[in-house]
Amino acid sequence: KSATAMLGIDKRSRPTAVSVVTRFAARKAA
Repeated sequence: KSATAMLGIDKRSRPTAVSVVTRFAARKAA
């Protein structure tokens, strides 16, 4: 399995995952 598959992230859900990660990173930086 690929890393993305193990994380349960497919092409359809990736945009949501990216937004969550970006939001988490912004919150951690602030």
